This record gives sequence, structure tokens and C-alpha cells, in this order.
Amino acid sequence: MKIKDHPLENTPQKVVGGHEAILDGMGPKHSPNKEQPDTLLQNDPEDDKKDESENKVVDGTEGEHLLEQNDIRRGGPPTESDLPPRIGKINGSGVVEVVTPTTSEDHNGENELKKLDYEPLVSGSDNNDDSTDRTNFTTVTSAATLDSAYECRREELLERHKALLERRHKAGHLNMQLQTTLSEHFRRRRVEGGDTTHSNIDSMTSSIIDTGIDYTSRYAKYMETLAQVRNQFLEQKERLEQEINSLKELSNHKSNNATNKQAELAEFLLGQGKKAISSRTGRPLPTEHYINLIEAWQRKTAIVAIERLENLKLQRQVEKINAAFKAYDLSESLHLIDFEQMKIENQTYNEKIEERNEETSKLRRKITNMVQMITHANEKLQFCQAENSQLKDQLNLWAEKSSNGRDTLAKLKQVRDALRANHAALVRACGLLGRPEMLRGYEQSVNDVELKKHEISNMKQLTQKLQAKAKVYEDKFSHERRQH
Repeated sequence: MKIKDHPLENTPQKVVGGHEAILDGMGPKHSPNKEQPDTLLQNDPEDDKKDESENKVVDGTEGEHLLEQNDIRRGGPPTESDLPPRIGKINGSGVVEVVTPTTSEDHNGENELKKLDYEPLVSGSDNNDDSTDRTNFTTVTSAATLDSAYECRREELLERHKALLERRHKAGHLNMQLQTTLSEHFRRRRVEGGDTTHSNIDSMTSSIIDTGIDYTSRYAKYMETLAQVRNQFLEQKERLEQEINSLKELSNHKSNNATNKQAELAEFLLGQGKKAISSRTGRPLPTEHYINLIEAWQRKTAIVAIERLENLKLQRQVEKINAAFKAYDLSESLHLIDFEQMKIENQTYNEKIEERNEETSKLRRKITNMVQMITHANEKLQFCQAENSQLKDQLNLWAEKSSNGRDTLAKLKQVRDALRANHAALVRACGLLGRPEMLRGYEQSVNDVELKKHEISNMKQLTQKLQAKAKVYEDKFSHERRQH
């Protein structure tokens, strides 16, 4: 069983800040993506020649550390961790590139390593020449196990590749931030110390860093705008899909209603046809005749619906074509206008422009007058507001005085009511002392009563005298009667 070698390509890799290199060198079958990312781009040879003085060697113990960490089994093809140390150099943009040199000795060592890796399989096949079937079966099974192990290893390497890419991206951002802070710090120190020898270098480095920051910020802004546009597109797409679905549901609902109504109409017609009687024979017509008529009518209605849709589509197309023809005719008519007519129109337009200029001058005068009037009105308004504020102050003073007067008036009313009550009580207690007319009347009445009493006594005496005389006279009359 022959094992194919996986050649390693001298693909440069960019490393920022001295972090881990990306695992490359896999063949086209084992690469996670068909196209390499934008960060794995080769530099121009001119930039490499310019920066040869700044080449740096990356530590080669990284591959051994990866071998110890991952416990790589010596059964698959060579991986990135088996490679010799890489050489890193800085390109024109200030980014470190790692290049893995491949020499004849390295290829020989790799071939020997492959022979050692697959020696058990080959030795097993040579020692057992008689049992070829068994060796073929064992080689097939071992190849299957190797393929499965290689697939597992490939998945692990892909996951690590993604993790290293994320780590490198974060490290690049952190490196850029640290470089900016360091450049600002050293610039401030040099400005404070008065050192101007490295001003040009500082300006160049700061410009490079600023351009890098500018590019990163612009990239971030573009990504944000792209995300916003994508979200808007998705929202609009969802909205349009919802509208389309709603319109489809509405059309389906209406079409179902139409079909139901049509079916009801067909049933109604069939029922009426069953009830109908022929005028010639006096017998009901066969139902098959009505069924055939209804089917023909349904076919014709379907054809009419299709033709109506086609007619509507054609009408829309005709409207679009007519609009296009109108636009084309307008454009052509503009080209066919005579030059003299254009002159006349130009003169008329100039006259209109002069009229408009006069109107604008009049409007400017009106505007100035209105501005003056508005300023005068504003001044008058301010004066009125000041006077109004003064009057409001006076009104507040009079309101305070009126409130105080109301309080005193209420107190005086209370005193008046108290005095009235006391006076009424005193009047009730004194009787007729405070009423001279009543006293005079009372005195007159008393005098009248005494006079009447005196008169009564006199009348009583007179009556007594008269009664005595009458008695005497009665006695005389009685005595005389007795004598007679």
C-alpha cells in the first residue's frame, strides 16, 4: 500500500504581536475553506527586500509544545506541529509574516519519518508473502482506521485553527490599542522633555497608527452599516412575505368562496332542471343533458377567467409600453424644437426672470417693512409686558389690602353682632326705660285708668244715692197703696 506525501507549501502567515502562527500547509483536500482568508496574503518582493534588515526569528519550540499538548499519534500524515521553526519578518505595513523554509534535508527527514510511521504496515506485508489475502485485509482495515483517525485529527485542528484565528484577531486589536497608548505616552514624554530629534519618526509612526485606527474604525462603521442594511432587508423581506402570504390567503379565500358559490349555482341549476318539464313531450328532461350543459358552462367560465387574467396582464404591459412611448416622444419632441423658438422662450424666460426679480425686490421691501413693524410691535409688547407686570404688582398690593380689610370687616361684624345681642338683652332686661314714647303712653294710660276709677267710684256713690232715694220712694208708694 503506497502512501502519498502531503507537500508543504511555503505560504507566509501574518502574526501580530508575536502570537501563535496559523496552521497551514495542508493540501487542498484538508483545507477548511477553499479560499484563504484575507489575513493570509503574500507580500510583494519589494517590501520583503526593504524590510530584510528588520527580519526576526520566531521561536521554534512552539511546534514541540503543540505536539506535547495534543498527544499526536504517529500514524497520520505530517501536521503543522512536525514542521521546523518558522522565520518571521516584518512587511511594509508593520505586520510580522512567518515563512516555513523547506530544504532537501527537511524533505528527507519527513520521508524517513513517514517510513517509520508506516513501517509496521509495510513490514507486515513483506514478511507474510504466502498470506496475501490477510495482508490486504489488514492493510485495508489499518487504512480505514488511519482515515478515521486522520478525520478526527483534522476536526481537532480545524477547531484549534478557528480558536487561534479568534485569539489572533483579539490580540491584533489589543496590540493596536497598546501601540497607540505607547505612542501617545512617548510623544508626551518627548514633548515634556523638549526632545525634538525624533519628531519626524514620531510623526511617521503616529500617522501609520492613525491610518490603521482609521481603517479599523471605517471597517467597523461599514460593518455596522452592513448589519443595519441587512437587518432592514430582512425586516422588509419578512414584511413583504407576510403581505404576500396575507394576499395569498385572501385570494385563496375569495377563490374558494367563488368556487363554492359556483358549485351552489350549479347545484341550483341542476335542481331546477330536474324540476323542469319539456313543453313538447310534457316529460322531465334527462339529468345528463343538464350535467353536460353545466360542465360546458364551467369549462367556459374557467377559460374566461384565464383570459381575463391574461387580458389584465396585457393591459398592464400596454400601460407600461405607452408610458415608455410617451416619455420617448417627449424626449424626441424636445430635440425637435427649433433654435428660434428656443431663443423666443429664452427671452420670455428672461422677462419672467426680470419680473421675478422685481417681485423679489418688492417682497424684500415688504419684508423690511414687516421686520420694522415686527420689531416695533416687539418693543411695544415688551413695554406692555413691563406695564402689565407693574399693574400686576399693584393689583397684588390692592388684593393684599382688600384681604386685610376683609379680615378687619369680619372682626367688626362680629363685634357689631355681639353689641346687638347685648343691647337686645339689656332692652329685654330694662323694660320701658329706653322707650320714652311707650313710657308716656303708659303714663297716660295709668292716668286715664285712675280717672276712670275715680269716675267709677263717683258713679257708684251716685247710684247708691239714687238707689236709696228709689227705695224711699218705693216705700212711700207701698205705704200709700196700703193706705188706700
